[in-house]
Amino acid sequence: MAMPVSVHRFTVDEVDALPLDGNRHELLDGILLVTPSPGHPHQAVATQLTVRLGGCVAAEPELRIWAPGALVVRPFVKLEPDILIGRRPSGGTRWEHVTEHWLAVEVSGTGSRLYDRDYKRDGYLELGVHEVWLVDLGL
Repeated sequence: MAMPVSVHRFTVDEVDALPLDGNRHELLDGILLVTPSPGHPHQAVATQLTVRLGGCVAAEPELRIWAPGALVVRPFVKLEPDILIGRRPSGGTRWEHVTEHWLAVEVSGTGSRLYDRDYKRDGYLELGVHEVWLVDLGL
């Protein structure tokens, strides 16, 4: 007879309380996603994209670009795209005050490719992000 499996669903508060260990800790529907911190190639590509996108966003006073950003929906979602473009929040300074997300960009290498492609992309779209870009470093 099969036994039911109980899986702990992490909360945003639990993830925020984790000790700093050099990894990126994200949360999708209570499931903890842990990936290595980005390296030089990843950061170089993310920076180049941020600069180019920043030139486009500068013409729109209501839009903001964050690199990295965070998409937080308590209690079970905290995703951290490498670049996030959204409407400037009307009040508050917490990530959950950003309620309109136009673009999430993930720069993927061997440590994050699976999560970015198979889980996070669909998660962003289900959460209402208008567009998701996956930039694969090929490493």
